[in-house]
Amino acid sequence: MKSRNIKIAIVILFLLFIIDRYTWMPERLNNQTWLQESERGLGDPITYKWDFTLVGSELIFKDNKSKKDFPYVYRNRQSKFYLLGCYFGNLYIFDKIRKEMIVYSEK
Repeated sequence: MKSRNIKIAIVILFLLFIIDRYTWMPERLNNQTWLQESERGLGDPITYKWDFTLVGSELIFKDNKSKKDFPYVYRNRQSKFYLLGCYFGNLYIFDKIRKEMIVYSEK
């Protein structure tokens, strides 16, 4: 009986995670301005729809930072980024090529 309850709880948590990922997380991204917390700078601040869009779980950065005016940010955005999550006021981004996590926090 106890193992059955544990299995049900795990399934419910997994379903909540999936529903959150595709329903509520894009809303949390949309309504915030994000400031760099750690690792590489992808622009500071960054906002959804102005600096990046979300396609599935991949973050696609827009070309609104020129190579001439913002060489550091432009170079850092030349990679593949995956949204790890948006929880407790933090935005977690994973760089697939460089294998590092980048953290941004709410403004």
